[in-house]
Amino acid sequence: MRGLRRALLWLGIVGLVAGAVPLALALATESGHQRALIAITGPLIGWAFIGTGIFAWSRQSENRFGALMTAIGFSACLAGLRVATEPWIFIVGLLFITSQWALLYHMLLAFPSGTLQSRLEGVLVALMYVSSLVVHPALVLFLDTARGGLADNPLLIEGHPQLAADVSRARYWLALVLLAALGVILARRWAARGSQSAALAPVLISGGLVMVLLAVWYAALLADVEPDMVQTLEDARYVVLATVPFAFLAGLLRSRVAGASQRTGAGWRCRFTATR
Repeated sequence: MRGLRRALLWLGIVGLVAGAVPLALALATESGHQRALIAITGPLIGWAFIGTGIFAWSRQSENRFGALMTAIGFSACLAGLRVATEPWIFIVGLLFITSQWALLYHMLLAFPSGTLQSRLEGVLVALMYVSSLVVHPALVLFLDTARGGLADNPLLIEGHPQLAADVSRARYWLALVLLAALGVILARRWAARGSQSAALAPVLISGGLVMVLLAVWYAALLADVEPDMVQTLEDARYVVLATVPFAFLAGLLRSRVAGASQRTGAGWRCRFTATR
């Protein structure tokens, strides 16, 4: 246990540095991609998820939920590197820009036990990871980012705008199907929780809202809506994402208060029965 705490302490120190890097890049790069968004939400998301994840991990090391939260935080920090104008740093951020959403998808399906509850959930999570960690990085190889006013893509094999557009649209449709399945599963799970729903609500509501905004964003891309509207939806998604770790802490506090109330009520009932 002591070894785990020491490892988590070092992980927290690394996380502190990781969250500071995109912030420093955003402040130092006036023409960076999504500079204002990353400067405001980048370190907040990274530090909040890493800190809360390490806290949950230290309390219940056998529960993978804390590890998933920590992974989301580090993934968000890596994605924030897209603000850089140096091509190699920029492309690392672009490669990891989708990983945080796959991890959040996994986290919501695994909440609160940290494990998936069925083979179907495993398949859904696997598809989300393939889309985010395999298809998207492969797509980056054919994106001429400089044409869109961003930093050069040092991994560019050859610009294929039509191929990139077709693969992207297929990935967006898959994401919409996966997000719809997530919504159905979470709704059923919440309905089945009964008295525990109040403690689970903060995470399910905040995380669910992030996924709703992600789905609307994908739908907007498929509908070719105005770029300003797409950017507004993306900004809103990142802002709500920053609330998820705090929602987890609120749910944890609710469960503690509820547990204390139940124990107190049981104690009073025992005393009353003994004195009758």
